Amino acid sequence: MMREKRASSPKTTVRHKGFSLLEVTISALIMGIVAAITIPTYTRSVQRYRAQVAVQRLAQDIEMCRRHARFTSQNVTLTIALVENSYRIWPLESPLRPGSDYEVIVGSGPGDAMLRPVIDGRVAREENLSAQNITIVFDRYGVPNQSAEIGVSCGVSEAIVRLSAEGTVTKS
Repeated sequence: MMREKRASSPKTTVRHKGFSLLEVTISALIMGIVAAITIPTYTRSVQRYRAQVAVQRLAQDIEMCRRHARFTSQNVTLTIALVENSYRIWPLESPLRPGSDYEVIVGSGPGDAMLRPVIDGRVAREENLSAQNITIVFDRYGVPNQSAEIGVSCGVSEAIVRLSAEGTVTKS
C-alpha cells in the first residue's frame, strides 16, 4: 500500500495572545477621559465634606461650652484664633491630653478647612487678612457675651456658624 503524498499546506502563522498597541492606547485614552471628568468632582466633594465636618465640630463645641457653663455655673471662654486656624475652650481639659487645655486645630495643611472671618454675611477669602481673635464668654447661665459669625472655607466650599446673643447656634 502506497501512501499518497499530500501537498504541503502553506505555513500557518502562530498567533500569540495579548493586546495590540492600538488597543492599549485606546484603553489608556478612555481612562484618561474618565479621570479628567471624575477627579474635579471628587475634589469638590472632599472639600465640601471637610468644610461640613469643621462646621459641625465647631457648632458642637460651641454648644458644649454653653452646656458646660450651665451645668457647672461657671464662666466658659471660647477663644477663636483665626490666624492660627484653631480655637480653645477654657477651663475645659483636652480629652486626649489630660492636664492641657481643650484646643482644636481645624486644619494645618493645604486642602484643609480654614477658619475665616465673616464680612457682610460672606466668608472672607483674602489670605492676608489681619483677623483678630474672637473671644466669647458664656456666663453661668450659658448665655454668651456677644453674638458671632465664624466662617469655614475649604477650596470652593464655605459655610458659616452663627451664634446668636441668646446662645442659639445655627449652621449655613
